Amino acid sequence: QGTLEKIAPWRLFFRKEIFAPWHNPHDDAVATNLIYQQVVRGIKFGEYRCEKDDDLAMIAAQQYFIEYGQEIHIDRLRELLPQYIPDNQLVQNKSIDRWLQIVVHAHKRYFSSAKDSVSIIRVKEDVVNYARFKWPLLFSRFYEAYKFSGPTLPKNEVIIAVNWTGVYVIDDQEQVLLELSFPEITQILSSKSSSRQQSNSFTIITIKNEEYTFTSNNADDIRDLVINFLEGLKRKSNYVVVIQDFESSGSGSLSVHRGDLITLEENSRSNATGSLFGYNERTGATGEFPSECVYILPTLSKPPQEVLQIFALQWADPNQQQIQNEHLFSGLSVSGNNNGEFLPEQGYTLEKYAEINFRLPPKRTWSNTFSRRGGTNNNGDRLWAFQKEPLRQPLLKKLQEKTELGEEACACFMNILKYMGDYQTGLRRRPTNELTDAIFDPALKYEILKDEVYCQIVKQLTDNGHQASESRGWELMWLVSGCFAPSAVLLREMNLFLRSRKHQLAADCFARLQRTLKNGQRKHPPHQVEVEAIQHMTTQIYHKVYFPDDTSEAFEVDSSTRAKDFCRNIADRLKLQSSEG
Repeated sequence: QGTLEKIAPWRLFFRKEIFAPWHNPHDDAVATNLIYQQVVRGIKFGEYRCEKDDDLAMIAAQQYFIEYGQEIHIDRLRELLPQYIPDNQLVQNKSIDRWLQIVVHAHKRYFSSAKDSVSIIRVKEDVVNYARFKWPLLFSRFYEAYKFSGPTLPKNEVIIAVNWTGVYVIDDQEQVLLELSFPEITQILSSKSSSRQQSNSFTIITIKNEEYTFTSNNADDIRDLVINFLEGLKRKSNYVVVIQDFESSGSGSLSVHRGDLITLEENSRSNATGSLFGYNERTGATGEFPSECVYILPTLSKPPQEVLQIFALQWADPNQQQIQNEHLFSGLSVSGNNNGEFLPEQGYTLEKYAEINFRLPPKRTWSNTFSRRGGTNNNGDRLWAFQKEPLRQPLLKKLQEKTELGEEACACFMNILKYMGDYQTGLRRRPTNELTDAIFDPALKYEILKDEVYCQIVKQLTDNGHQASESRGWELMWLVSGCFAPSAVLLREMNLFLRSRKHQLAADCFARLQRTLKNGQRKHPPHQVEVEAIQHMTTQIYHKVYFPDDTSEAFEVDSSTRAKDFCRNIADRLKLQSSEG
């Protein structure tokens, strides 16, 4: 618009966002100077807060030394204190005199005790190191995410913070819900559907064999950043933990046992024989041992004893040892994929959920027992698995006593069978929303039917041996996940089910479900355009907009797009200042 930069409503700041775990201020004097300026300015304006007055006084003394040298002048320092100390610390009566005394004492303690002359760059390095250790969370890269599965956290809508110490999960109030140091992380994996160029979920596997799965639009960025830190730390690490016993067979070799911490000798890892040389912290002995017996810990400092105890305990069971070895030595993928893709091997089912929440299966009779022995596909006692016959009763117990809603549930299942092509009606399947309306409309009207519809769709996707039928079932899953969400109890099952499936729509369904949880359910069943789009296996939907000058443009929309979002997209495309008119 031709306005001057100084009156622009924004500013650009060149800042240090995140430290590498191996950051050394001594390596780059220019970077250290820039970070120092950022830190002292941040302290002054309250971005970085010192809990102790002595720490704040020390940094003020260091600033004075950098600007005016080792000789201190009281009057000059008094004038400079408002530039060093945050305003909220100077509002009390006689606070200037108090801070003057503390800073002078810190200056004498720091610079008078130094045996050698202290250089300015060294003082700046000390300030940078203080900030790095004191405020790791403030020097983090932050990502919005949603916890998909794994051990319980107080909240599911979270922020992932990655910094030089590890990975933190925090809430919107900046409370830390989970903290994982890099030695506690064995793998980070990501998953994506074939219709997406970018991943939308990632899984962190810990040394306790816990798996935390999160969805995020920045899943690839998070994975790449954590992998970069893990691999860099392993290259530089001198610490390994023993995961397989090895008994010494002669002089020069070192006996090691599971859980032992070995400190590697310098240049030990360049050994061409495949063996390592190190010091056993438990026995005090040194010697060679096979590299395949140990796991390199991603750390530059000695790991805490708790981490070593976890390794020792996790390998006590031979079966657990095999699982852990697969995790530790499979690189970054449990299926051998590149880029840390996560593809679970077995599909999750509703079998356990059904034991508690489904009605009892019909009693066995001689005829249906005989048919099972005869090898026919009778799933009468497997209510959670695929069947071609219509339901005579709803799946869920809670609908058993509700006659009218039970009939609605059975009608929904009949329409699911018709949509998937498992119930022959003599009519050709048409790409309209007639059947989908009949499936989803009752659940939008009656809350109690939502779980029933989800269970019915999952049922028909479980052990379905017909490719065409299964493909249409995934179309329904894609539609329902963008329409309404299941109850909290069933949501966990849905997360596990979607996460364990390799179908190209599974990841999209999961992402849509998270958006639905965030935005709430829709008022109406899926639009005909959505139904036709997914029937043609495209998850991108475009809506054409006609403008007063007889031009038109197509805008991408999805199931969660609201009218105000659509108007904002149009305004952005046309580069309007506002979509309000």
